[in-house]
Amino acid sequence: MDWLEFLQVALTGSLKSVFKMALIIIPLMLLMEIAKDMNLLERAAKGLEPVMRIYRLPKEGAFPILVGLTFGLSYGAGFIIDSAKNGYLNWRDLFLINIFLVLFHSVFEDTGLFIAIGLMEQLSYWGD
Repeated sequence: MDWLEFLQVALTGSLKSVFKMALIIIPLMLLMEIAKDMNLLERAAKGLEPVMRIYRLPKEGAFPILVGLTFGLSYGAGFIIDSAKNGYLNWRDLFLINIFLVLFHSVFEDTGLFIAIGLMEQLSYWGD
């Protein structure tokens, strides 16, 4: 086995994957900032208030859940920490939100990412 060839293939494949993910994640982050500036996420969180009542969570918990579902755990964690520091969420609320996001955080984000990467792979396959 030629280790130099192996490293070259691994490195180029990894860089291609990182580039493809950057092509997806950077526009998503821009859209997220635009949505945040236009208060679109806050409006959507208000729509979740009836669902929050079913689970006996405060309406302030809707925004971190929405952000965690759409943009992932790391960005959602920032909103969860901010809500906890501001005293909007108690320990029970934090526990339930974290359990929910651990189970469902990747439903939208990862699915979209894998679809886009798979689509890009197919496009590059047919373009050769």
